[in-house]
Amino acid sequence: MENRNCFRTPLNAAASEGRLDKVEQLLDSGADVNEQDEVDNSTPLILAAERGHETVVGLLLERGASITKCKSDLWRPLHLAAYNGHGLVVQRLIQAGDDVNSPDCKSSTPLHVATLYGYSDVIQRLLKARAEADRQDDFGRMPLHLACRDGHLEAARLLLEALGSPSLIGHPDKSNMTPLHTAVMRGHAAIVRLLLRHGANPDASNAENLTPIELAARSGLLESLKCLLPYLKRSSKLTLGAVLRLASAFGHIECCKELLMQCSKEEAVSALLSLPQTFSVQGLVRLLDNEQMLTLITEAEMCSDGFNSVSVLVEALERAGFNQERMQCLQVRAKVQQAILRCQFADSADWSGFEAHLVGSYSDGCGNSIVSADGSTDLESDIDVLLLDKTREPIHIASFCRCPTVSDSSKMAYEDGHVTISGVTSNPTKYYGPSHLKPSMDMVAAQICCCYPTIFLLDNARYFPRMCYKP
Repeated sequence: MENRNCFRTPLNAAASEGRLDKVEQLLDSGADVNEQDEVDNSTPLILAAERGHETVVGLLLERGASITKCKSDLWRPLHLAAYNGHGLVVQRLIQAGDDVNSPDCKSSTPLHVATLYGYSDVIQRLLKARAEADRQDDFGRMPLHLACRDGHLEAARLLLEALGSPSLIGHPDKSNMTPLHTAVMRGHAAIVRLLLRHGANPDASNAENLTPIELAARSGLLESLKCLLPYLKRSSKLTLGAVLRLASAFGHIECCKELLMQCSKEEAVSALLSLPQTFSVQGLVRLLDNEQMLTLITEAEMCSDGFNSVSVLVEALERAGFNQERMQCLQVRAKVQQAILRCQFADSADWSGFEAHLVGSYSDGCGNSIVSADGSTDLESDIDVLLLDKTREPIHIASFCRCPTVSDSSKMAYEDGHVTISGVTSNPTKYYGPSHLKPSMDMVAAQICCCYPTIFLLDNARYFPRMCYKP
């Protein structure tokens, strides 16, 4: 401020610095009380009001300072005092007759600028002086929009009481955003609750045709979502499934969980069945880690077309002789085959240090692969063998490894079931052709990991077996 004062008149500089005696001396010497400097057209009153020098403001007003002269941006003394939270100066200017609804170059009133920083004292003084709470700036925003945007709870409460009417409370700006949309988008849950208590419309749509709860679901704003959930059941525009689809599409698992937990079992199953096929229900279960949610989603999948198709296949396989008893016998045979393989590889120099594991259809007890629901199998199918390299150190997967001595640079990237390791092929299968004594084998070398991402099929084994095999 001192540097800028170098370019101001002596009276303006003294007013800006709050030097009452100097201001009085200059005025007594004939200085113009309304002189404007060349910096930004500021008058002594504008500068004193901006800095909150109440006594200087009082003196200037007594000497006839104009309350209507503006800076180049049309900010009057009242705008500057309100913007900087100087309540006593605001009161002085109001008593001097300043217009509490005077607009600046963007149609912002002193009430708008006081709300920017949530100055409750200034807001109260302006409202008491009949400042219009429903005035809009060039962007169509009322002061309430600004309070909701910046999270000023007390300011929002004062403005809501001044507005009174729910129709005014829900007035949209030029982007068709109501104050409720704005509070939701910024994650100000306390203001969301306040707006709803004062009658804000939770069904209003913005320019994207999204309601506040849809905005919360899309942005993953859990606390705002919780505030709006009680109103979802009364909504004439939305269903739980529609909001759940939006939350799931953007990967907001916690919001999905909250949506499902706040409704009846029937509603939840219906919502899950309405999800698009691209949505990973298994992924939801994996992240929820909740027995009630698992049961719920199990029931939903059992009602789905996919489950019905599996049921038809299982029944056909059972008729062809693939019942549970036979499967168990074949699994024993698979273990014997695995033991034989391990003995063979133990004598092989090429596979020293590797441990053989029979995987795929043979390990499941199905023998060669089933090709149709009548039990037909592929006579040319191969045996899948995993060769576990026990000579190497475990792989450490980023985001899952908790080994205290392993640095982040030593951890491997993981995405969609694949670990990225420099210099290692993404398809390590070696093919060994068949002979008259044995089928062909696909052999895959593998390493262990220090820990593993949750595998849905293994983590919830009680779910899929009852879906595939009847006891």
